[in-house]
Amino acid sequence: MHSGNSTCLPGHPVIRFNGRRFERLDSLPRRPYHEAKGKPFRATFTANGLSVYYSEETAWFGILRSDGWGVEGGLLDRVELRTATLDLYGKIVARTYPHFPFPPHRDTREDITLEVLLLYRPAAAAAVIVRKWVFEGIPSRDVAVELRAGLEYVPDSQRAVVTVTGLPEPFREVIDLSSRMR
Repeated sequence: MHSGNSTCLPGHPVIRFNGRRFERLDSLPRRPYHEAKGKPFRATFTANGLSVYYSEETAWFGILRSDGWGVEGGLLDRVELRTATLDLYGKIVARTYPHFPFPPHRDTREDITLEVLLLYRPAAAAAVIVRKWVFEGIPSRDVAVELRAGLEYVPDSQRAVVTVTGLPEPFREVIDLSSRMR
């Protein structure tokens, strides 16, 4: 499966995989990342968005179908430093299992995960992943749409604070960046 990390690191625009080929969607009107307000699903539709999906798998000789996977997300927050940026990316990874397509309104079994990455991007260089968090067991797409992540930077202590809301328990972690700021 395409993880999306290779798109986040250089800061490319959205790339979509439709099961047959990858295509860049540069020509579509894109909003600035801050309009996503820290929500990975909404970040998909921004200039730094990511949407990769494949849903043409089948099982049981084609009786069960419409299974596959999807990755959606993008840049959630950015802090401009003197000679670098801190970027917070988030992506929702969903795996849909094979199911009988009728009735069409029936719920399908899915595994949904939220991945959040904190990137340190020096000026004129590729980004480095500082930290990655994986939150498994997101109960539904409705819950996934409401997930929100944020980034704050405390210059005096050279620490980043990453928060995630919408989970069963709010998440907050402080990351010491002093070794990177030298």
